[in-house]
Amino acid sequence: MNMKRLVNLDRLAEISGGDWQFEQELLQAYLEDMKVLQEQIQKAIAVEDFATIRYHLHTIKGSSSNIGCFFIEEIASQLEKKVTQQESISSLNSLIDELESRFAYIEDFFATNFTKS
Repeated sequence: MNMKRLVNLDRLAEISGGDWQFEQELLQAYLEDMKVLQEQIQKAIAVEDFATIRYHLHTIKGSSSNIGCFFIEEIASQLEKKVTQQESISSLNSLIDELESRFAYIEDFFATNFTKS
């Protein structure tokens, strides 16, 4: 996977002022928030609460965009559009699976590239 497609590192450096430690803290907070949001989305899916699903996807989209993580923002945006149209929950499952897969991938990417030994 192309690293530039995963994360806009220039954007990350811009918002961190080039402070490596701040980047690590920012990314850690982002990952923790994403885990919570994933859990909340799953709970909302279980009761077909489209408003809550959309709200959390919008948060994921914005947070991902803010740190330059367009790999996640892209799929969250697609999902948000489908949820806004209130497509059936079953039609969302493949995109939800893709979102979770991308979260796992980006978590590995951050762990590999933003952890000092």
